[in-house]
Amino acid sequence: MYAEWGIKLKNKKSLFKTLLIIFIIKYSVVGMLLFTGAKKYVHSSNVELFTHELISNANIIIPVIEESLITKEHAVLHSIVRAMASNSNNRMTIIDTAGNVLMDSAHDADKMQNHANREEIKAVIDGHPHGKSMRYSSTLQKNMLYMALPVNVDGELAAILRLSVPVNEISVFTNAVFKNMAFIFFLIILIALAASYLISKKIASNISKLSDAAMEMASGNFGVRVDIDSKDEIGALAQSFNKMSDEINILFKEVNEGKEMLDKVLASVSDSIIMIDKSDKTLLFNDAFKSMFPDTQTGRHFWEFLRSKAIEDALRKMKDSKTDNMISGEFSSAGKDFTFVISKVKNEDKFVISLKDVTKFKQLENLKKDFITNASHELKTPVTAIIGFAETLEAEELSAEDRRYVEVIKKQAQRLSNIINDLLSLSSFENIKESEKKELNIVNVIDNVVSFYLKKSAEKGIKITSSAQHDLKNIYANEFNMEQLFINLVDNALKYTEKGEINIKAENAGEFVSVTVSDTGIGIPEEHISRLFERFYVVDKSRSKKSGGTGLGLSIVKHIVQLHHGSISIESAEGAGSKFKILLPCFVRV
Repeated sequence: MYAEWGIKLKNKKSLFKTLLIIFIIKYSVVGMLLFTGAKKYVHSSNVELFTHELISNANIIIPVIEESLITKEHAVLHSIVRAMASNSNNRMTIIDTAGNVLMDSAHDADKMQNHANREEIKAVIDGHPHGKSMRYSSTLQKNMLYMALPVNVDGELAAILRLSVPVNEISVFTNAVFKNMAFIFFLIILIALAASYLISKKIASNISKLSDAAMEMASGNFGVRVDIDSKDEIGALAQSFNKMSDEINILFKEVNEGKEMLDKVLASVSDSIIMIDKSDKTLLFNDAFKSMFPDTQTGRHFWEFLRSKAIEDALRKMKDSKTDNMISGEFSSAGKDFTFVISKVKNEDKFVISLKDVTKFKQLENLKKDFITNASHELKTPVTAIIGFAETLEAEELSAEDRRYVEVIKKQAQRLSNIINDLLSLSSFENIKESEKKELNIVNVIDNVVSFYLKKSAEKGIKITSSAQHDLKNIYANEFNMEQLFINLVDNALKYTEKGEINIKAENAGEFVSVTVSDTGIGIPEEHISRLFERFYVVDKSRSKKSGGTGLGLSIVKHIVQLHHGSISIESAEGAGSKFKILLPCFVRV
């Protein structure tokens, strides 16, 4: 903890130093630029000031020079020029229009060079109102500011008056002004630095508060808030942080409540549930799964403790097909029977496997099957005897009433015999083995069934037809089961069709072969369709008894389809016939 506080304190100091250095550099650079610019501006302003002073002095003496040129009193002019030059500290020079020096207050005019090529003189000669230049004087051997103005007599240029002042005088004046500016600028810099110090300290403190709050939030304290009462960007950031903290806190509470609810739901579910990722590693599981597989741990591959080839194959199929459809199946492990359902988590590469222990259910199913099989076998002999005795009695001389009783006995015994046969068929279908299946041309099976019912359908005046796609694929099935399936469907269609036709159509449907058995019979009311494949369920009981139906035919059909990993559906409406559609997997050559 102390080390963490030390790091925080060090970070605060480092941030404060950084901000202070940034402010110092910023104000120093700005100060230097302002200082340099101010110096140039002051110097330029002083040059303009001295220029105006030279022009003012020239305007005073020009009238005197004009009069002297008219009167030719050069000696008087010379004395006047020297006196004014001495009083104004300006050097004065009078030059004729040819550039010859007529008079100079600081030097012997006769020894001076021709000035016609001087910049300021040339400007006046060329007709400009004045000429100005700043250059080195070879006569005085110093830098000078020159200002030349025309001296006119009778409107014509008669001479040129040039005044000059040493540049160092301007610099002395500029430096005096600049010293005062430097003092003021230094005070401003000190004030700015003091302000920078305070601002940097405040910013560093506020940023440190935000940093500390962010670290607390990262450690799990989602209720942390930042107390920064300022109107600047950092204040706005603090408000945004507090709002974010409140929203995250609310979301975290909702997530926790959702997780607690999920844990409670998973704990209360009797089925064993496990979630895995795309690499088969365990993400979560419920108590029921843990009790069933004690070695379960998150992060481990599920097949380390749940060994099932059926689940692994189904999971691989789901990954390869990239489908969101659920896949179900069965497997056995450690002497127990299970059913499983695998589903994909929406929009994620995660999968949920749900297991249900059906061991007791399977045992009860087996007991029921054994009972039905044994009971059917036991009942078959006495029922056959009853039918035999009833047929014997029919051959005897009996009264009309007795004969009617015998017919009832025989008919009901035959119906009971049919039920026993159907129950035995169901029992035999449930024991079918994969080795009894083979590649099968379904067209041959359909043709055999159609041929078998041609005579019976003709007696009722019903047309029975079949058609198949020319390149129809073969299926993988038990031939006897397929015959029984279509016999039951066609027989059912004949029972409930009084006129019209029965049609069987076979065609390819992707990885399946689709076979549709349709009729123009009485149809099935909508409320009965969902229960149609239940054992012993009969839509019209009076009609079923009349036709000798057992209520097991369609149950046998569905059972055969399921044993061959197919599906069956029905479309029907009362008075509009029925259409049974069966999908059977195609044969795949390995």
